[in-house]
Amino acid sequence: MTSARGGLVWASNTSSNSVVAFSAGTGAVQATIQVGREPDAVIVAPGTRKAFVADAGDNTISVISTRTRTLLENISVGSRPHHIQATPDGSLVLFTELGTNKFGVIDTEDDTLGAELPSGSSSARARGIWIGATTIYVTNEVTNELAVISGSSGAIKFRIPIGGEPSEVVVTPDERTAYVSVPSSSKVVVLNLRTHSVSWELAIPGAPDALRLTPRISIGPQTARRRLLVVGLSGAPAQVALVDTKSKAVRTVTINGSGAASAHVSISADGALSFVAHGAGTSPAGIAVIDNRAGTVVDRFAYPAGGNPHGVFYDDPQAALSPAIGIASRVIRVTPKRMAAVRLTCGAMTIGACVGTVNVCAYGKARFSLAPGARRTVNVRLSRLGFGRLLQSGTLREPAGAVATDESGHARRADRTVKLVSPRRSRAPRQAAASLPGSDCSP
Repeated sequence: MTSARGGLVWASNTSSNSVVAFSAGTGAVQATIQVGREPDAVIVAPGTRKAFVADAGDNTISVISTRTRTLLENISVGSRPHHIQATPDGSLVLFTELGTNKFGVIDTEDDTLGAELPSGSSSARARGIWIGATTIYVTNEVTNELAVISGSSGAIKFRIPIGGEPSEVVVTPDERTAYVSVPSSSKVVVLNLRTHSVSWELAIPGAPDALRLTPRISIGPQTARRRLLVVGLSGAPAQVALVDTKSKAVRTVTINGSGAASAHVSISADGALSFVAHGAGTSPAGIAVIDNRAGTVVDRFAYPAGGNPHGVFYDDPQAALSPAIGIASRVIRVTPKRMAAVRLTCGAMTIGACVGTVNVCAYGKARFSLAPGARRTVNVRLSRLGFGRLLQSGTLREPAGAVATDESGHARRADRTVKLVSPRRSRAPRQAAASLPGSDCSP
């Protein structure tokens, strides 16, 4: 099935020791790259034009140029690199070492291993990893816990007992809630990161393993927007569970039968699609594309020569454009109550929402939240200093700035010089602009 989807889907194969780049729209193979043995997970670090592959069998991280689609180098790391993730700005890649109690950090500028830090006791076996704004989350398979680690110091802040050999972890953008899969107990454990405790558990038939959390999307005929937890079931047949995180309703989608097993999951930036690696069954081994809203398989990409596809990552061009925040105002008339109305826009392709702050020079700041495609006026209350300067000058040209974050953690800034217009002339004699209190943000 041909689609308007852009970008590439990257998939690793643990039996052929290769990574394949598929066209996300057509499924056509764009390149096959040989990497280290037993490549487990693959990701593309934003803005780097490089893919990173955890070669569990060779204790290396393979680095691939996404531009030339060739192997650049292999970085030697600790025992059995497993799950891998990049920071939102692409500057760092973090990975767990399933054969140790550590996670590693790679600087993507020069592709060097910067550190290998403990996630628990010597027997921990670090498995799943998630990167928050200032915190790193690692599941320890043997010690049955989630370790919450300072991103600045690498120190373990606290641990939350899980039980039953936890596998993967995903965390909400506000970092209040974590979801942890426990395949051996056929459940997903939901943690309250504020109280360091278990909020609830969800039984899912099979072996829930791979996890991804969508932005808020409309599900079926519902008008309310919900987050979906996409759960790859590692048993056979190859299936995925779609969990409504509010109602806790579970839908199961069979992506391949006859003994095939699913592996890793990747989602589109807007949460509409899931890409799932799976083995051979009623369909050849490859990647299944799922419409998350409908709960149906809408496309299939066959892996060349079959084998055992395991890792998958959709390098979605939409993620690089989100959030699309803009300042629409050119001229702003300020009210006698010192309010400046700044009109903002949030691009229709933004993931989930534009959430952030807008400022007018250093004179005032306000918070905002806009839905994708929305235009809205946000009132910024000016400081007395800024308002006084405006009254005396009549007009001011000052820089305005807006910083927005989307639901996937991507951030973007928009800047524009605006003209502020006084609501009235001051009755006091006008001072020369040079004698007024200075502004540290005048252009």
